[in-house]
Amino acid sequence: MISTSKPYILVAEDYAEDRMQVMEALKESFAGAGGTRFVEFGDILLDYLLHRGKFAEEEKFLLPGQILLYLNMPQKENWVQLKAIESFLNLRCIPVIVLATSNTE
Repeated sequence: MISTSKPYILVAEDYAEDRMQVMEALKESFAGAGGTRFVEFGDILLDYLLHRGKFAEEEKFLLPGQILLYLNMPQKENWVQLKAIESFLNLRCIPVIVLATSNTE
């Protein structure tokens, strides 16, 4: 079920500092008008989207309007998460923006 009123952005990012930067950037743009929710790891992202475990209450955890997926997270290779999202018909319609960071100059 996708909310029709101000869809929020779901961000999968494990570093607190990066989450804060994303939150600040989205506050300054129209993109964050529906709010922002965060999950720390890719496997938690799938639990959230599939309403498993602590995310089982579908009314409380409506599907996001957009997903920001960071690739450089330690738990699972997030390409696997992206493929899993694409494999579910009800998730396939959610735009996923894939981000990666690097410390190299």
